[in-house]
Amino acid sequence: MIAARLEQAWETHGDTSSFIAAWLAGVFIAPLTADAVAGYCSAEGAFLLDAIGDEVECKHGIDRMWRALASGASPVSIERRLSNVYMELFLGAAGPATVPLYESAYDGSGRLFQRATGDMESLLQTCDLSVINDCREPPDHLSVELALLSSVLREDRERYVAMVRDRLLAWVPEFAVRCNNADESGFYSGAAMVTYELLNAPELRNARLTS
Repeated sequence: MIAARLEQAWETHGDTSSFIAAWLAGVFIAPLTADAVAGYCSAEGAFLLDAIGDEVECKHGIDRMWRALASGASPVSIERRLSNVYMELFLGAAGPATVPLYESAYDGSGRLFQRATGDMESLLQTCDLSVINDCREPPDHLSVELALLSSVLREDRERYVAMVRDRLLAWVPEFAVRCNNADESGFYSGAAMVTYELLNAPELRNARLTS
């Protein structure tokens, strides 16, 4: 089960902030599977979510996610509902109410694949990283930026931690507000709240660009 694997990774991971950033990247990259829903609804899943909420001091965000998962319906039913929520929120099905997952959508132009996309491509190259071939998203996708944050945290590259943190803090607050306004399930608005609190955690807040 996915939650059991994540729980084991949590318990053995040396850097919890890096783990949470990678976990959030997985939350936002695609809709949950029924297997993932079942995992989160297990004892291991409850442990994982509680541990994340405690670590980033965002129990209210985790509670929102948990309420969306613990409805008492079958994992398949929950998966279908949250898949619909994901499509409406992030993939354009909600029309003007869609909440883009791309930094470039928040730079004032409202257009995708703009400067932020090129900037992130350059930053990935500087960090000797790239978007894997299986991922068809541009490099300024929230999940890609969170995955980069996880990588530089894990490698203790403080200068790049500060750079990625600042990039995310420039647009994640607006993203979180829009999720809060549009996400009736609470799952993704809760995850957006956890993302915001992670970016303000002491380990990230104290990172310096000049190190």
